[in-house]
Amino acid sequence: IPGMSTRMFSSMKQFVGNEMKVRLLDKMEQAAMEERQHAIDTQDYPQGVPAISVVADAGWSKRTHKHSYNAKSGVAVIFGAHTKKLLFMGIRNKYCSICVVAEHKKQQPPQHHWFRNWDGSSAAAMESDIISEGFRLSESMYGLQYMRVIGDGDSSVMAMIVQTVPYGLFVEKLECANHACKAMHTGVI
Repeated sequence: IPGMSTRMFSSMKQFVGNEMKVRLLDKMEQAAMEERQHAIDTQDYPQGVPAISVVADAGWSKRTHKHSYNAKSGVAVIFGAHTKKLLFMGIRNKYCSICVVAEHKKQQPPQHHWFRNWDGSSAAAMESDIISEGFRLSESMYGLQYMRVIGDGDSSVMAMIVQTVPYGLFVEKLECANHACKAMHTGVI
């Protein structure tokens, strides 16, 4: 059986990627509506907007534990604590292979979908940026405020939320039990 041409493969990859994105956004909206209804049922809307608890964390492509944060890309997610379903996902990339190849050949890169969207320093900064973006968009996307965040001990995330999210001063940080135990074991606390 002959293989798919490069052009056909690119076309199918684009089609499938777009379909996956549409379905993912639909599922995230459904999860948010479940979280919203739970907040309404429990009368949790301290500022007149349904408020929920979320779990947030990030990961990146290359790192060692507690030092050398030199990732080229990172992803962060926000889950609803009640439903345990995805509400927000963001990706930051510092690298575009097509542009790098063209640069090495001293050529202009061909027209392409450019995945590079980050010029910041470290993967930890990517985490703060993505999670705070999810918090900033919570009201416009879902009519929700993320008032309690369960996460690791990264203080830069909370600092970014306080600085950039309109309701950020009121967000409460709850320490993830797994991260707290890990920190205690390594002597960080």
